[in-house]
Amino acid sequence: RDFDFDEVRLSRLLVATSHHPILAVDHSKFARQATVRFAHLTEIRSLVTDCPPPAAIVEAAQKADIAIHVAVAGGDHG
Repeated sequence: RDFDFDEVRLSRLLVATSHHPILAVDHSKFARQATVRFAHLTEIRSLVTDCPPPAAIVEAAQKADIAIHVAVAGGDHG
């Protein structure tokens, strides 16, 4: 979901034409109630985030066979 209709139109196009749609969100988006939905959870194949999602989102993702990936910040990348 988003608040910007132009961004939503672009996001819908990207999801519709993708072979493996990936949703990348930071933890602040889990509790946010946006006005416009660009995709249903079942249209996403992977969720990438910075913190483990709330239990309800994990459960919904498991039911929809969506992989959840929690990115870890920091560390040596050299």
